[in-house]
Amino acid sequence: MMAQFLLLMVGLDKVYYSPLGKFMDERDAETQEELEEKLKEGRKKVEGELQEALAKLEKQKEETIVSLDAQIGALSDDIVKKVIPGYVKS
Repeated sequence: MMAQFLLLMVGLDKVYYSPLGKFMDERDAETQEELEEKLKEGRKKVEGELQEALAKLEKQKEETIVSLDAQIGALSDDIVKKVIPGYVKS
C-alpha cells in the first residue's frame, strides 16, 4: 500500500505538478515582463509631463521677474518724484 502511494505521488509529480508548475512560472515571468514594460512607459510619460511642467514654470518665472522689475522701476520713479520734486529720469 505504501509503495503504491509513493508511486502515485511520483507519477502525479512528473505528469501533473511539474508541468503545471512550469506553466505557472512561465506565465508569472511573462506577466512580470509586461508589468515592467508598462511601468517603463508610464515613467517615460510622467517624466515628459514633468519636464513640460518645469519648462512652463520656468517661463512663468521669467515673465514674472520681468513684470516685477518693471513694477519696481515704476514704483522707484514714483518714490523719487515724491521725495525730489522736479526729478526727471534720464
